Amino acid sequence: GNIGRPDIILFHPDGSLNVPGTCVRSRDGTERLSVQDSYDPHSTAFASNRKQGLGGLGLRSWRITEGPIAVNQGGLEADFVAEATHQGFPGVVCGGILGCLVESHGNWTAALAMMDEAKLSAPPLTVTASFQVDCLKPTPIDRELKLISHVTEMNSKRAKVVVDIYCDLSRNPESPPALGDSEAERELS
Repeated sequence: GNIGRPDIILFHPDGSLNVPGTCVRSRDGTERLSVQDSYDPHSTAFASNRKQGLGGLGLRSWRITEGPIAVNQGGLEADFVAEATHQGFPGVVCGGILGCLVESHGNWTAALAMMDEAKLSAPPLTVTASFQVDCLKPTPIDRELKLISHVTEMNSKRAKVVVDIYCDLSRNPESPPALGDSEAERELS
């Protein structure tokens, strides 16, 4: 049983023991469940939905366990490749799609940090109080984007999160870089 810790679930939704580092991407090629698959597997949210015919973006986020933003700082990472239907201009991702990715990834970052801080077994329901996205350069489609987030401030009811978006230009250095960041506040609903 779960003696003395009834608020912590013993097993991860993928069946493995629920230890610190769940929802972490494996570096050996095997994958853990993403935070979305772990805590909201039947989601109909646009950013994380990927069910056939519903037109979602299929965003999947994992905890960061190494590097400057480790799990104890509330960091999440995600990869995303925009498709032709996500264009605002030919070859460039629509700013609204970027905003959607930032808002969803940031919301998951805040919810997991609040869950960890309060030692809950699942993330609390949070809503975005406000967010701002600064698009620094055009973001190319058909190129892997990396979203990296972390919590900068938090109390029992609010979390402030920063989400950065990066693009590896090694395939074609003449293509426009994808760099953007956002800062948002989320609060418990």
